[in-house]
Amino acid sequence: MPDVEELSAAREKRFKEMKMHGVIREIIFYVAFLYLLMMVAYSNRDPRSSDVYNTVWNTFLQCGPETVTPPAGSGWGDRAVLTAGPLTQITSQEKLWRWLSMSLVPRLYPDHLVADPALNNSDRVALVQEDVKRFTVEHNAMLVGRPRLRQLRVRNDTCEVTSVFRGHVHGCRDTYGPVDQESDDYAAGWQPANSSDAAVTPWTYRKASELDGWPYWAQMGVYNGGGYLAELGLDANSSLGTLDSLKEAAWLDPLTRALFLEFVLYHPNVNLYTVCLTVFEFPQTGGVIPFPRLFVIRLDRYVGSFMSVVMGAEVIVACFIVFFTVRELRLICKQRKAYFAEFWNWIEMLVVTLSWVSIVMYFYRLLISNQLSAQYRKDKERFLNFQYVTMWEELYQLFFSWIIFLSTLKFLRLLRFNSRMSMLWQTLQAAASPMASFMIVFFIVFLAFALMMHAILMPNNSEFASFAGTLSTMFSMMLNKFDFAALESSCPLIGPAVFVLFTLLVSFVLVNMFLTIVIEAFQRVKHDLSMQQNEYEIVEFMLGRMRALVGLGNRKGQVQPASHGYVTAEPDLDDARLQRVLKRIDLLVDTLHDECPDLDDEEPVVVAESKKRRIISA
Repeated sequence: MPDVEELSAAREKRFKEMKMHGVIREIIFYVAFLYLLMMVAYSNRDPRSSDVYNTVWNTFLQCGPETVTPPAGSGWGDRAVLTAGPLTQITSQEKLWRWLSMSLVPRLYPDHLVADPALNNSDRVALVQEDVKRFTVEHNAMLVGRPRLRQLRVRNDTCEVTSVFRGHVHGCRDTYGPVDQESDDYAAGWQPANSSDAAVTPWTYRKASELDGWPYWAQMGVYNGGGYLAELGLDANSSLGTLDSLKEAAWLDPLTRALFLEFVLYHPNVNLYTVCLTVFEFPQTGGVIPFPRLFVIRLDRYVGSFMSVVMGAEVIVACFIVFFTVRELRLICKQRKAYFAEFWNWIEMLVVTLSWVSIVMYFYRLLISNQLSAQYRKDKERFLNFQYVTMWEELYQLFFSWIIFLSTLKFLRLLRFNSRMSMLWQTLQAAASPMASFMIVFFIVFLAFALMMHAILMPNNSEFASFAGTLSTMFSMMLNKFDFAALESSCPLIGPAVFVLFTLLVSFVLVNMFLTIVIEAFQRVKHDLSMQQNEYEIVEFMLGRMRALVGLGNRKGQVQPASHGYVTAEPDLDDARLQRVLKRIDLLVDTLHDECPDLDDEEPVVVAESKKRRIISA
């Protein structure tokens, strides 16, 4: 009959095996889900997007000065210089007009290539075809629709002039804002418009609802989706004519606050779109501040045989999400309030919620992409506003990025069965209380320095012009990333002194205190075995099973079958079991005397009980 100890050991062994198999199944199941999730996420991000971005940036926005003499009959007239400096060197309206006409237009409409004598007959014939004429200067991107200029203005007399100069200054223009925005219609040259003239011109204000426009956050503020429009032509000659007429009529003047340059390129070799949304901001202090942005997106996803595999992965991921949703709902119904007391349950619930939001966004983005493609097929010469679909594309990728982050983070929970793996989480828990007190002191000191640096350096240093910029710059200073020369030139005496004080107090003292708190908590967790949760002892058990499979030793936790000829015992035996073992030893001694009578002539064998206990223990 099996012993109680043996049954208990066998029961414990079986319990560990069940837990081991459950953990292995959970890991394999979740690894499969995470692999498919990443396949779906990264299939929408082409690794060649960065190459496309750099090509468009260097070709259209950062093109250096270049002098080119166009061939005769190319439509460029007597313009001897086709390019100006890069976009980042634009500091005035005159330089902006030159860049638009001499750098941007020649690259969007390479009409001079048609009359280039260096081309052979077959290339010249190909270039004059209607579809090929839409390609840009590098011949690897096609212009989708027309480029467009959109201007936002403010009304005159939107600020108050001091009484000393009131008689000398006529008109004051404040910064751009929804209250001071100009929205009236004008005639050419910003003259009062005739109420009977209903024609739409570059001097006519268009609402955001008419243009499918949305607010846009640039460097100096948030701008409305409406404005005054000027669409360029389908070739270089008409586009240059539009720019010349706008410049002569002073379309840009002191009331201009923002000029949007919008165009879309399609790269057929990689099936990607580049949306250019560059803003030229005109502050009330004068000058021009370029704010270029390029968005490389993919609208036509299911192109190619591999995308069929991606479509199947998307369906499987959706099934996983349905399974996770049902599982979490059952846990909520079963555990009720106790469910929300577990940290990892919140992570799981957040992953499920973001996944369902991403599914809705996916279908909506697919809908608006199909609508945009239908508009292009209907009229290939109109401007197509990709701002809305770009915004949804960025939001979709943002949500998916958070899903991948949280799903990958859940591996910490899957590895909870090992104390070494859980040491990080235990360290954070141990350091939570002292860290909270430390962070209060840290942010008060940091905020005090930020307010002082913002007040001192705001007039002379652009990095400290805004409070948000001041906070960002000072965080960089904590990481030893700063421009001391600019700081010294902004405020030669006080600036360096405050910088040295900030470095000593924050970078040296407080940051090292932060590290000390973390290290002290880690040491406490490392030496306190009660804080290390070695759930199921699964690692040791699995290693023991693997050693047994390869013949390196018995499986850890395996119960050896009892032998009737030998009795084994552990050092800490209970009294009842010890008495049974002692009786068996006495019986064995009596049997030896019966079988070997010669032993009776010698001294009797007397085994003390204490010695018996030591023999058994050994």
